[in-house]
Amino acid sequence: MAVHVIFQGPISVAVFAEDHELSEALWKIASLRLCYSAVRHNVSFQLVSPLPAGGRPSLTVPPDPSPPCQVLAPKTNEQKNNYAGKRRFPNNLLRNVARRGTSAEFVLVVDIDMVPSVNLRQV
Repeated sequence: MAVHVIFQGPISVAVFAEDHELSEALWKIASLRLCYSAVRHNVSFQLVSPLPAGGRPSLTVPPDPSPPCQVLAPKTNEQKNNYAGKRRFPNNLLRNVARRGTSAEFVLVVDIDMVPSVNLRQV
């Protein structure tokens, strides 16, 4: 998987994972940090998850992939959650959590479908 670095400043990412997705989300974040030095040095992750009625969910550690960087490739048969229907997706909460995750003086809030211009930070 090729990663093209467009923005070289600090990035704060809020990741939403439901309780049954927490372990996988943590593993993928750890893999991104392990496999890409730009992510390790420039990106901070904030994990947001609803608490189940009983309190804190139990976390399980998935088995180590070999090599770890292949875990980042999307699985073709993997079922994805669709939040367009009845499920509520906490857009505003995620934006605010990501904003609090940085101490930068200026902040550009970017949604997943927005691609920043080349040299945005320098310009």
